[in-house]
Amino acid sequence: MASTCQPLNDNVFGPVIQGCRSGFDFTLLFEQTILSIGPAALLLLSTPPRLLRLLQTSRKTISSRLRSFKALNALLLVGVQLGLLIAWAPQPPTRATVPSSVLSLLAALAILFLSLLEHSRAVQPSFLVNIYLLVSLSFDAVQTRTLYLRHEKGTILGLFTANIAIKATLLLLESKNKRKCLNSPYNSYPPEAISGIFNRSLFWWLNPTLANGFRKLLTLDDLFKADNNLLSRPLQERARHYWDKYRTSSRFALLYTIFQCIRLPLAYMVFPRLCLIGFNYSQPFLITSAIAFVSLPIEEQNKNIGYGLIGAAGLIYLGIAFSTANYTHQMYRAVTTFRGSTASLIYAKTLELQAEVYDESTALTLMSTDIDRLSTSLEAACEIWARAIELAIGLWLLERQLGWICVAPLFIVAGSIFFSSKVATRVGPRQREWMKGIQRRVGMTSSMLGSMKSVKMMGISDNLSESLQTQRIFELELSKKFRVMGLWRLLLSFIPTVLAPLSCFVIFSIKAAVNGSNRLTAGETFSSLAIISLLTSPASDFLQSLPQIGMATGCLDRIQAFLLSDPRRDDRMHMDSSKTASNTKEHIPKEQGNAIELKTLSSKVSTSPAIIVQDLYVRPSEKSPIALHGLNFCVNRGSLAMIVGIVGSGKSTLLKSIIGELRCENGSISVSSKRVAYCSQSPWLPNATVRQIICGVPEASCEDPLWYKTVLHACAFDEDVENLPNLDDTLIGSRGVTLSGGQKQRLALARAVYARRNVNILDDVLSAIDAKTERLVVDRLLGKTGLFKKLGSTVVLATHAVRHLPLSNQIIVLGADGKIAEQGSFEELRSQNGFVNKIILQPELLQSKESEKISANASSNSPPEAGPKTLRGPTASDAADLSRRIGDISVYKYYLSAIGWKNVTVSIVASVVYMFCSIFPPLWLTWYADGTVSGLPLFISIYAVSAIIALCAIALVLFNLYMRITPESGARLHKVLLQSVMGAPQSFFDETDSGVTLNRFSQDMTIIDGQLPISAVLSFSCEPLSYLT
Repeated sequence: MASTCQPLNDNVFGPVIQGCRSGFDFTLLFEQTILSIGPAALLLLSTPPRLLRLLQTSRKTISSRLRSFKALNALLLVGVQLGLLIAWAPQPPTRATVPSSVLSLLAALAILFLSLLEHSRAVQPSFLVNIYLLVSLSFDAVQTRTLYLRHEKGTILGLFTANIAIKATLLLLESKNKRKCLNSPYNSYPPEAISGIFNRSLFWWLNPTLANGFRKLLTLDDLFKADNNLLSRPLQERARHYWDKYRTSSRFALLYTIFQCIRLPLAYMVFPRLCLIGFNYSQPFLITSAIAFVSLPIEEQNKNIGYGLIGAAGLIYLGIAFSTANYTHQMYRAVTTFRGSTASLIYAKTLELQAEVYDESTALTLMSTDIDRLSTSLEAACEIWARAIELAIGLWLLERQLGWICVAPLFIVAGSIFFSSKVATRVGPRQREWMKGIQRRVGMTSSMLGSMKSVKMMGISDNLSESLQTQRIFELELSKKFRVMGLWRLLLSFIPTVLAPLSCFVIFSIKAAVNGSNRLTAGETFSSLAIISLLTSPASDFLQSLPQIGMATGCLDRIQAFLLSDPRRDDRMHMDSSKTASNTKEHIPKEQGNAIELKTLSSKVSTSPAIIVQDLYVRPSEKSPIALHGLNFCVNRGSLAMIVGIVGSGKSTLLKSIIGELRCENGSISVSSKRVAYCSQSPWLPNATVRQIICGVPEASCEDPLWYKTVLHACAFDEDVENLPNLDDTLIGSRGVTLSGGQKQRLALARAVYARRNVNILDDVLSAIDAKTERLVVDRLLGKTGLFKKLGSTVVLATHAVRHLPLSNQIIVLGADGKIAEQGSFEELRSQNGFVNKIILQPELLQSKESEKISANASSNSPPEAGPKTLRGPTASDAADLSRRIGDISVYKYYLSAIGWKNVTVSIVASVVYMFCSIFPPLWLTWYADGTVSGLPLFISIYAVSAIIALCAIALVLFNLYMRITPESGARLHKVLLQSVMGAPQSFFDETDSGVTLNRFSQDMTIIDGQLPISAVLSFSCEPLSYLT
């Protein structure tokens, strides 16, 4: 056929050539304009901004042979393109030949410059160069085939063949990662951060992790570091920036903040999602063409067309796979960015709130359950725009196939959307009530896990278990109101899938019978089914998305209300320099603290004030009555002031007001420094090492080792450190569970002392310390030659240890009415017939419920046991646990027993009925189309009955799932987990982070209540379905 081709045949746009090359080729003009000029022009337009951006960055690589090879191949490409231009110029076969050659030469020059700059100034392989080389290589292969079929001159064929070989080589070089030639710190980036577009699209960078996971159980150390764009600090900074920008300007401040944080991943997912839409809607055309081809007699079939269909099928389904992978990858990056940004905002807000406004369960629930639900809703929201496009395209294609009958599924979809929107408006309020129930339960669980030693010592494990299980059942009852909406949401999403095909084909069949026209052919039937499937699938997802977005609004409102809550307002006033006799500093200079062996400062107290309280009225929380009434006192610099009084007199409330944690209802507090050291009666201790807690740095280092040792000695904690398994590098466990009550208080005290503040506020820090250790701490810290005296620090101590009152410079006695009963020095007050005089004679007056509360912690004050005490991690035996890696049948049996075999049977049977009634109608339709089934009434009746049974079956599945399986399994599994935790020995809590255990009660229970039942029902029902199909 090539011999019959005339030059004119290739000099028309085509695109398919007519009259030669078996009609299975493009015209040369089409190839040179679309397949050659198009990619080159796009590259040339994209090159200047990319070069400008690269020139503004620093060099990131060292000299390497890889760069030389890239440069050599790029130069060869320029030479080949120049040769093609020279060879084509004398007798161009088409009017686009010379422009195509010129633009290809310019593109080769652009590749040369881009390759050199991208290699030296970018961490990843060049996206622009790789995409251009891949596209142009594919198109050049098509053009080379055409030239071979045209029997072009050998020079041009040789140059085109060399062009393909050089581009393929350059593509391999450009796609290779540059870790070996990257400078520090870029050479330590995770694989994903330095991988090119092909590596990331095919997820090759995950292969080492997958291979490692096949050999053993993966631990956190086996995973790669997160991409820099997903690290907590940059996410927090970006989220805080946008939150500060929008918080006062819009009612949807949090929504705008989230969008700004995830806009890049959202933008990156648009192109692969559009490609996925295109590939999906290519399937009906492929099906039509394939049926038409196989319907022809063998002697009339063109093998080239068959090969083309094979290639088209491969292209479409590989395109679907790659588009889905890239789109999903970007979507999950967006979800991860959202989780990191939102959680960091919540965490930062907890540090700004006033004490007692929110309990910790609020932040825990927002960070776990609410963010989990928002993540699910975000995935649905990312699909809405794409689903709308798919609906429009599907309706257009169905109209081309069936005509005006396409409005039938449109009405069904519109009706489902209307009712789904009604459901969406009721989801938010019901979910908020459920979230409050979860918050209460998680808060109770967190408090229990943080006090397990006391719980076990007091013997209240059974009572707490019963209370928590009751709370769990109440929470599940609240969830049923929300689950009813979920049931309707899913049922409405199934209606288009079941009824749309029925409406289309029944109406078409009736129309054909009335008009006497032909039935649908097999090709029309299958292509219509494909289009309807593509139409109802996005409609179903769209319907499910609407209530999920309604659900998201409730979670967004909860988080935004938390973020907008009033921050802690510091009502304290900073004293003027005129009110102080000496220069007041925020902290004591290091030199003074490093050398306590230097001469001791005078014990005479300065007359300049450090704290002035005037007519102070304070309430412990916003809803509490005023606890302190009209307090007036002054604490001088360098003095030791002790605050005493019966339980409930307001000692802790006064101290919190001095540090600025509580607002003044009336009156004022003036301080010489707003930065004070504070030690609570119930200290907050993170799960870190002793050194990290005291020094306040994440690294296991200390800025001032001499001062660190001095503080340990002063707090009598040096001997305890010697008994720890890893000395001061020992992890103390969640809330210091491996330490005794006295050790926890001394560790917190050491942290406060190490801060070297001029003012130290101590809240009953001696309450859990044994008598011998207490004397050491008092002598070394508070005594006349103690560390505080040597530093000249001001100390305010609330205490019940009346035996230490003689050490104080000032005593403030709070009465039961919240007023100052008396104040003065010890010598002054002991001679009066007041409170101090009475407690000296009867110290048992200070013993009360508060001391009983801490007795459980104080009773165990011995050093921790010798031997290694580290948090539990995977062991070598775990790595050999094959059943945990590939699954254990007993796990499935255990969950099935929690569901209940009756519920399992009902779900499986109903699922199988639904699947059968969904598979049978297309088969029935095929029989009717080819004449196997005759009679329109019979066809309609069977089709309609199948659809109705399918809807009833799926309704039963959903009801059983949402209203029976989920609540019953959730209550049973929570009870089992609770019994296991309560029955665990204390060593378990010493070795296991309480956050890990709390996760079982929060996030894992959320999965059990949501994802697990649905996945289980689908899994158990799909196995019988595999036999049906």
